[in-house]
Amino acid sequence: MPKGDNDRAEDNWEPLIAIADLCGPDWANSARVAYIKILGDCTDDDEAIGVKLLADIKTYLHDQKVDRLSSEQLEKYLGELEDSPWPAFRRGRPISKTGISRLLKPFEVRSKTIRLSAGLTAKGYLLEQFKDAFSRYLPKHPLKT
Repeated sequence: MPKGDNDRAEDNWEPLIAIADLCGPDWANSARVAYIKILGDCTDDDEAIGVKLLADIKTYLHDQKVDRLSSEQLEKYLGELEDSPWPAFRRGRPISKTGISRLLKPFEVRSKTIRLSAGLTAKGYLLEQFKDAFSRYLPKHPLKT
């Protein structure tokens, strides 16, 4: 659960987030987005948007059933993601690979050279790099961390 300066609000939201977690990843993500929007003044904006990015990456990895993705794939996916901040993240333009990297830096996730299919390599991310951040900031569904 994102941390803010308002302990009472966090205490009130904690059971709601727990129930949403039990209802599945869509509800869990929606509950966290609502928490961030409603209590936006109480949370660090960079952390809130970073948590949203983590949730979208987790969804992509789960939906695609992959354990790695290139920075280019991630940039393309986020740029086409409807109902999210990514298509217009940079003054009306989609989020860039550099923007993704900056948002992931506080979670100690950095791109590196990864091996893709057919022996190709590219800069990107492995699922194992996200496990700590996923377990701290997101529910355990749909990926077991």
